[in-house]
Amino acid sequence: MEFFTIFISLAALLISLLSYLRERRLITVDFAPNCFALDVKKNIVVADNIFKDIPHQYAIFTTAIIVNASVINSSYFDLRAYNPKTDENHFICTLTSLPLLKNNPKLLISPFGPNALENFVIDLPNARYGSMSSGACLELPILVILNENISIEEGITIEFKVPQYAWLPWERSPKSTSNRKKFKYYKIHYDLTDFHKTLNNQTTTDNTNANAETTKEINGK
Repeated sequence: MEFFTIFISLAALLISLLSYLRERRLITVDFAPNCFALDVKKNIVVADNIFKDIPHQYAIFTTAIIVNASVINSSYFDLRAYNPKTDENHFICTLTSLPLLKNNPKLLISPFGPNALENFVIDLPNARYGSMSSGACLELPILVILNENISIEEGITIEFKVPQYAWLPWERSPKSTSNRKKFKYYKIHYDLTDFHKTLNNQTTTDNTNANAETTKEINGK
């Protein structure tokens, strides 16, 4: 009888463990290792030219590939771009932050001018958060308009969280102050020291060799 009770307990434990392994969230995130330097008015084509009168002139563009390999739906949230030293936020472009694009969310990103091979047609994300179905792979386009009142000497950090409990302290965002700090976060830092030089080189490349493919970008880490 005692053996039977132990067997039942072990079986229940095994079932619980298998259930946990089956339903746990398996998410991988890969940021693009580089970002593109952009002149907002020259390198971004948008409906109704809504950027023509904004006071900020520069932006960066990058992507993050998120794979939800679990058997349950998942999400990302708290997407932000900020100065890692001062914690000041730059402007993340979404349909929530740019409501005038609700009816036409597509943008053309041309880091090297419209005649170069490297052009990107993107759909802005709806908000700084989004859902992912089970087994889905999402390429998240991240367009950040740099706030001219915030220094870029320290570079720019981009991060977001996923609904996985962060058991280890370094898995939690040190900048987070909300009750969502307990969730796992992913980030990348881009060094913008040569931002203006890179942007100038892109413009020069476009003017001198419009049909050549170029790969000069800003490295991240």
